[in-house]
Amino acid sequence: MNRDPASHPRSEAADREQTKRCVDWLAWSLQLLLGFLVGCGVGYVVARLLFRSSFIGFDQMLLIIAGVALCCGAFTSFYGNRAWMAPSIFVGPESPPPRKARTCSIIIGSIGVAVVLIPLTLHVISAGWPTHAPSARGFDVFLLLMGAFPGFLIIHALRKGTGFWRFGIIDREEKPLFFWIYVLLNAVAVLCILAAMLW
Repeated sequence: MNRDPASHPRSEAADREQTKRCVDWLAWSLQLLLGFLVGCGVGYVVARLLFRSSFIGFDQMLLIIAGVALCCGAFTSFYGNRAWMAPSIFVGPESPPPRKARTCSIIIGSIGVAVVLIPLTLHVISAGWPTHAPSARGFDVFLLLMGAFPGFLIIHALRKGTGFWRFGIIDREEKPLFFWIYVLLNAVAVLCILAAMLW
């Protein structure tokens, strides 16, 4: 049986390309799952802060957790290993995910944002803005000072690209996912403190 030598290398290259695409999709799925699991913890913190500030009801906490988890999963699946750590100088540049995979990440992230915003908006429309009993002026000043601290952390993080955490410094280039989670948590803290002070 004769075999065309010119077609043999070509078929091997096609097989390698097909295998590479399968590995890319598998890695994309694992990144999505891992980001979703991390996002569940972040979503719980966000949902608890929003519930304590009366922005959502208790029955809506699960939706907020799921929405934040979807957003984190979309972020990690879109950026791959780059979402967790800075690129290594000893390893070649990582090939970007396929366009279909990135499109799926964007769709999943959009669904996550909608899952967070829709119950939040519906609760505010139906129940109104959070209301609290009038407090003393000194307490308002104390809340203002408390809100200024996470506000300062947000401004510093966005300007310098680094954030302060109890485990050390979070750098935007080294750990982008944890950096944006850090910014998100501080933003939610500012929102809840302002809600407690104004309403």
